[in-house]
Amino acid sequence: MVLVEHSGRHRCSGKWARRNDRFLDLVYMRFEESGQWPRVDDLQRDLLRLRDDLDVFACAEQLPSALGGMSDDNRVFLTVSGLAYLDAARDFLNDFLAVIQLAVGRYRDGERGTTPRLCENDLLGQLSLGDRRANRVMKVLGAGCPLFTENELDHSFAITSDIRHFVSVRSVRDYVTILNRLERRRQRKAFRTRGGIRAWLARRQIAIWEWIVITVVAGLILAACISGIASLASSLNHQPHAIPANRANPNGATPNR
Repeated sequence: MVLVEHSGRHRCSGKWARRNDRFLDLVYMRFEESGQWPRVDDLQRDLLRLRDDLDVFACAEQLPSALGGMSDDNRVFLTVSGLAYLDAARDFLNDFLAVIQLAVGRYRDGERGTTPRLCENDLLGQLSLGDRRANRVMKVLGAGCPLFTENELDHSFAITSDIRHFVSVRSVRDYVTILNRLERRRQRKAFRTRGGIRAWLARRQIAIWEWIVITVVAGLILAACISGIASLASSLNHQPHAIPANRANPNGATPNR
């Protein structure tokens, strides 16, 4: 399953995911088996018993925030963007897309002055997911999906206004593409509130690395121009001055032809 990556940050996340797909698979399979995100300690011990040298701690610490993270109790979790790299998560992601469409309808048709919400009973009743599938979707929403805000008292989720951007989503590719676009927009907005070169670049949608390349190339071109001018001036200074053919000699005689 391939994602559409746009920004430099997400391109880096994609490379990391492809290099560490075994780690991502391991985390998801444990999540699928138990319905809980696995503890890093438990994963590492299990691998050591199997004489597997995969360093789970290192992978968990390096896991890009776009793909997942670590909870306070040392459980490693994956976001939808992280799960989208796993063929094993295909069925789960179909359930997630159904929840997104349910949330879109709930936001669109909700009463004015109220905050639309989702709870596990909505997934059980309206989507007929079953306890196991509904529980796993709720766990992923609680892992930091930016379209929902969890109420820790009743574990329901408030639907944020960003859900309006996902009305036409029909695939995980669509979802991740829009999510990345919203993130870039938030980054540009944050940069605009700051001064300096970063804000100027953000307003013009120029990445830092692009600015560095432009600056280096401009410097090289300027250095080449200066070097060329210096070489030309040096050659002119050393060139002997020719005596015009029609100039009279000092004695007033006309040169012999």
